[in-house]
Amino acid sequence: MKRYLLNLLTVALAGAGLASSSCSDEETGEKVPAPNFPEKTALGIEVGGTCSIPIEPNQDWSVSIDQNEAGEWFWIDDDGMTAYTVRGKAGKHEVVIRVSDKEENDTDRSIDVSMTMGGQTQVIATVTRGKVERTFDLYLGKKNESGDFTPDSDGKFAYEETAADAATAVIDLKWPAEGQSGLRYPVRIAANFQWRLDSKPAWVSELSPSEGKAGETVDILLTGDPTAYPLDDEEGELVFCDYNNTAEKYTYKMSIPGCRDKGSVGIDKGTVYTFNAAGEYGNPASGTTTWTYMGPEFDVVAPEIPFEDGTRNGSKVYVVEKSELAPGSGMYMYGACDWLTLDGNVISGENVLVETEYTLKAGSNPDSGLRSGARTAEILILPADIAHGVSSVEDLFEEGSFGAADLKAEYRDYITATVNQDAPSGVFSARDLASAAKNGDAFRTMEYSNPEDQTAMDAIDPDGTIRYLYRMTYTTEWSNVELNYDPSYESCFTKENLPKCVRAFTSEGIGHPMDDPWASVEAIEAVSGGDGEPMTAPAFRISMGSAESAKSCFLVFYDTNQTPYAAICCEVDPDNGGQSGGFEAAFTNPDLTEDATLERITEENMNRIAGEFAEKDGTAESWTSTFAEALGMGQTIYALTYTSAAPKNTELTVSAYSNVMCMPWGIAWLSAEPTGDTGIDITMSRPGAEDPATGMVNFMDASGETACIIYCNPAF
Repeated sequence: MKRYLLNLLTVALAGAGLASSSCSDEETGEKVPAPNFPEKTALGIEVGGTCSIPIEPNQDWSVSIDQNEAGEWFWIDDDGMTAYTVRGKAGKHEVVIRVSDKEENDTDRSIDVSMTMGGQTQVIATVTRGKVERTFDLYLGKKNESGDFTPDSDGKFAYEETAADAATAVIDLKWPAEGQSGLRYPVRIAANFQWRLDSKPAWVSELSPSEGKAGETVDILLTGDPTAYPLDDEEGELVFCDYNNTAEKYTYKMSIPGCRDKGSVGIDKGTVYTFNAAGEYGNPASGTTTWTYMGPEFDVVAPEIPFEDGTRNGSKVYVVEKSELAPGSGMYMYGACDWLTLDGNVISGENVLVETEYTLKAGSNPDSGLRSGARTAEILILPADIAHGVSSVEDLFEEGSFGAADLKAEYRDYITATVNQDAPSGVFSARDLASAAKNGDAFRTMEYSNPEDQTAMDAIDPDGTIRYLYRMTYTTEWSNVELNYDPSYESCFTKENLPKCVRAFTSEGIGHPMDDPWASVEAIEAVSGGDGEPMTAPAFRISMGSAESAKSCFLVFYDTNQTPYAAICCEVDPDNGGQSGGFEAAFTNPDLTEDATLERITEENMNRIAGEFAEKDGTAESWTSTFAEALGMGQTIYALTYTSAAPKNTELTVSAYSNVMCMPWGIAWLSAEPTGDTGIDITMSRPGAEDPATGMVNFMDASGETACIIYCNPAF
């Protein structure tokens, strides 16, 4: 019963409460106000910026943007947090809209901001972020006074401060100055959008880099493509574009000179190459002539030219033999040369300018027994237009005097080099005949018509059984000469057989052996290439000592059966000619010279001078060996010593020379400047810790041989 009454009371009270609630608004007379939405506004916003929308709602509210439409571009800043809806109660507030800092150049972005209040929703603002105007600036490289581009020590180029005007600027590739490689033009690009190369002329190499990001600076070295050089001058366009909108382009003019006339020849006109009778070539590149079968090399660079008949060709090289019709006649005949081989190797790949490296080799000059002589050939290098009508070497000739072939007049201007080969002289021939003649030395076959030769022949070969008889004349003692020999006698020059196959006799001739020969024979070790083929002809060296009282002797050569086949009369004759060592050097004003000494090095003083040089560099023994070897080769050598960094009146007057160089290669503290035809000024500074302590000045003669070495000692 109690539970029933309690439940009844609860129901009654609840009903009273409902009745009271349903009539409260009527009793108070209050109404909810209509939502006061702000007036819709349009707002602009910068890239990466914000904008504020002030509101003063009279009810609880929310403000939102459509997240799908906002994407990555817009969001509401909710106390530093990214939001797409914010809420609040009645009162003053600010809604902050943020936009991405990512720039766009072609699209305006906008978003509607909606407010919900009192069950209603209205757009209260439209926020718009506009597109960014593109900027693309290209800066041209800055040229030096010579009109070239020179990088700094870090390999960087300088650029103009003002961007190039695309309407007027021309990126003009030019042929490089000496020491530079290829056609080039540096440019610098700065843009506020991502860009890339759109197109380029075919004669421009691929760009690297070829694109850039917004806001970065990109340096590009434009270079000509050697596989696409045009024959004649051309213009073209270099075009860049927006990476994301290729319709937006930035175009610059370019130009390139034609290469039709840009060929080159790697030898000077008038060059003379000399081979010895054995077919060896004397290469003077190292300062001391080296004789090997490897002949001279030169290159020819020239484009292939198309012709109206549909053919195309480049430069052509021909070797022709030139022979005098009769000794002393001054008239010559020409023909194909069969004793020289000219090998051409294209080393330029697919380049328009075809570079061909030529190597010249000679065969041995055979001794026919009919007084075979020296022989001569000429190298013709024909440009493409002249070579167009030449299909073989025979096309170069026409009938000349006495029916002999002559070189056509139209080709004579293209004779570039002369090739000489020494005459053979039987079983032995001088390896370096020109140098021997320069020093006044001589190696020749003896002749019965010469009284002196007759006397010597009677002394050494009274029975007339020795086939080859020679005379070797030296102008100085302690000289030497290298001779090539017939390969069929190679077994005579082995280490084991040489002592038995060469014997020395006094000037009295056969039957008078020398107990202590002052002329000795030494076999020269042959050199072979990587393929095992010989690179040098068989040779030996005759070294002269001090003749003392004797001025001549005989060297007799025997085969392995001890049969004599050759003899050489070796004699010292200071009056035979030459320059007594070949070169003279002296201070121009010796009475005014201070802090400098110049002394010719001889057998008598070389040990003392070697000791002086050893104080700075090396050992006395090594210097003595260096000096002795040079003297043994017949070279003129001097020692030049400066005892202060600023010596006075050190100019030298020297014998005639063709070229001068400082050694070792790259030596920085030593220089030699010509002061006239016979003057030279040698300067020395203090060598650095890593530099060689001594140096050399090498004087070369017209044939490329070393005429003199001045050893330089900066003793300060």
